[in-house]
Amino acid sequence: MNERDIVHLRHMLDETRKAQEFIQTRIRDDLDSEELLANGVCYARQIVGEAASQVTAETRTQHPKYNGKTSSECASGSCMVMSECKTRLSGTS
Repeated sequence: MNERDIVHLRHMLDETRKAQEFIQTRIRDDLDSEELLANGVCYARQIVGEAASQVTAETRTQHPKYNGKTSSECASGSCMVMSECKTRLSGTS
């Protein structure tokens, strides 16, 4: 695995952990009522998606367990509201 892929994977892991920390003690309604919380989770998801898109095909091939995963699948364990994040990020709320 090349050094750049290691950096991208580290970013994915770090941001997933941040998102998990954001929502660890929260309930679903908090994401609707606290814009800063929702934006933080959505931003972390965006970073995961961008980093995932930069991982080389070679690395994805070497690690077939993760090959073909979309950014939302990569981040789904850390975000309760993927569809809301997509809506917020696209500006169609």
